This record gives sequence, C-alpha cells and structure tokens, in this order.
Amino acid sequence: TGTDLRGQLIAALERSGLPQDAWSCDFTEPGAGLIRQVAELATNHDRIVVAGGDGTIGLSLQGLSRSGQTDCALGVIPLGTGNDLARELHLFEDFRDGGLEALLQAFLLDRTAPLDLGSINGGQATMINYLSLGLDGKATEMFATRRVLGGRKSILANKLRFAQAGIAALFQ
Repeated sequence: TGTDLRGQLIAALERSGLPQDAWSCDFTEPGAGLIRQVAELATNHDRIVVAGGDGTIGLSLQGLSRSGQTDCALGVIPLGTGNDLARELHLFEDFRDGGLEALLQAFLLDRTAPLDLGSINGGQATMINYLSLGLDGKATEMFATRRVLGGRKSILANKLRFAQAGIAALFQ
C-alpha cells in the first residue's frame, strides 16, 4: 500500500545519509492535483520521486513541464500495471532485482537521463514514450473505466482487465 511504501521510502532516505531537511515525503494527489503538486515541488527541489505507473509519470511530467523547471529530475518507483516507461529505462528491473533502496541510490547518485516530451493540445497534456491512436487508444480508454487502483492483487487483475479491454476493442 502507499502507507507501507511511504514508510519504506522514509527509512531508505534516512539510511542514505541525506540530512532530513534535504527531503520530504508526501502522498500524491489524484489527477490534476498531482500536476499542480509536482509543479509546486519543482520550484523548491532539484529531484522529485513518484511511485506509480505510466499515468502517474505522465501527470508528473506535465507538472514539471508547467513549472518551467527543466533541471528538476523525476525519479520513478514503478508500481503501475504496465510500467512501459520504467521498463524502457530499466527502472523496473532495478526495482525488481535490487528493491527500493537500490533504485533510490541510483537516482541519488545521478543516474538520470534527459527525455524529450511531446505536448498535446497546446500543453493540455504531455506525452513521453509513445502516443497511441485507434485500437490501442480505444483499449486504453476502455481499461481506464474498468481498472482497480491500489492493492497488490490489483496488478494482476488490471493486467487481465487490460487484455479483456483489448479483445473487446477488436470487436467494436
């Protein structure tokens, strides 16, 4: 759960040797609240770490983009259903193999890379990694209405729901 992860993250940050006044650990707000929250954090921090999947990453990048703080790095703890970007950047494997502490250390030791962002509808949305239209977009939209957020059991259930949405989109 988010509370469990928050406790683990705080413990890892305390063991990292960083002074306690150099970091904060907050729960993220949903949807547009996350965009605003990241934009505000980016004005006072050079690194922000979020826990979630591609949706959380997209909203966070939109917040960074809106803040204008192009030097602020975004770290990701991959907890989403697909984790497409985290897999592409090998963060998912680092997290799976080394756990939270290894992932956090890599980020704190400057294992960062610049990424190109795309803007849609005059900055209303930010994209990274890929843009999909047609069948894939329809399946994603159908999945978004069926998914279950939170809990360990939901990852497998959500993968099954995504497959079901993909099959259903084929026949629409």
